[in-house]
Amino acid sequence: VFIPQGFDDNDVTEVLVHGKFPNSCYQVGEGKYILDRENNQITVWVTAFGYPAVKCAQVITPYLTSIKVGILAEGKYQVNVQNEPAADFAVVTRTTESPDDYLYAPVSGGDIEVDFNSGRQYLNLIGSYPHTLWGCLKIRYVQMELGSNNVLVVKPIMEHLPDSQCQGYSHDFKESFGLSQPLSGENVLHVRSINGNSYNRFIQVY
Repeated sequence: VFIPQGFDDNDVTEVLVHGKFPNSCYQVGEGKYILDRENNQITVWVTAFGYPAVKCAQVITPYLTSIKVGILAEGKYQVNVQNEPAADFAVVTRTTESPDDYLYAPVSGGDIEVDFNSGRQYLNLIGSYPHTLWGCLKIRYVQMELGSNNVLVVKPIMEHLPDSQCQGYSHDFKESFGLSQPLSGENVLHVRSINGNSYNRFIQVY
């Protein structure tokens, strides 16, 4: 279980569950949860579909699924899997009434790239700006924070340019940013996106 940190009490909270299937005969199904509001405990589980009659590749097949727990009150919460504590996190008081603290870029994908000559790691983000605002939006800066639970929380903060500064940029974007703190081992990339959405990806760095 991976929990992105930094949710407040007007965010849709997410619990990310990562696992591995023994072969390609499985397909991840729906992630579900039970919320015990009295004790601030969340029990999560993930269903799967199995296809035993199909010829399968005998390879370990990883998956990552997001369980949307919804808007939670301020406080500390514990996440359980199979009745055992798996992780905990805190929800803080909101600083704005809008769904997000910032105007986040509409990110649809991302990965971590390693420059093998220098050893430096880079975050690559891709997405598409709304077609009605081509050339009037740009990513101003990106906040990145690697939590103790190996989740890299990325906030690509976008700005709306004045009409006089709008230019004929492409509607698609690809941006690259150097990581100040390198990743190692098993991690999850969690990128906040526009309208309370997010992009999540499991990443292994050796």
